[in-house]
Amino acid sequence: MIFTKEELEVLSIGEKNFDAAVYHENIRNAKRSDTEMIVNIYENRLGKKLTHNYSCSVCVLNIYKTIGKVYFADKKELEEQERKSTIEVDEEITKTDIVEDEKQQKFHLFGSGKSRSKGKNS
Repeated sequence: MIFTKEELEVLSIGEKNFDAAVYHENIRNAKRSDTEMIVNIYENRLGKKLTHNYSCSVCVLNIYKTIGKVYFADKKELEEQERKSTIEVDEEITKTDIVEDEKQQKFHLFGSGKSRSKGKNS
């Protein structure tokens, strides 16, 4: 993963444009301020400079395609990590529940261990 979770959240403002650029080879109404911020995050994280002429539509499209591919790969990886951690937590809870259920069943089957018989000598 290249971007941090926080960076992905910030980059999500460009998700529609990433989608359009990566999957449809098209881009519309990309705000310059958003594009500059996205480029800045990318360049700071990777240490690579992108050619960015914000007046050139092909250049802006290439910016969104380049960063969009990384964005979607990182987003998918983050979702998989979160799903795995959720599954692990669910499995741990289930294991704990099973152990507790077994303890409860044994308690009910054998009682608390105290004598329950009431005889004349009691």
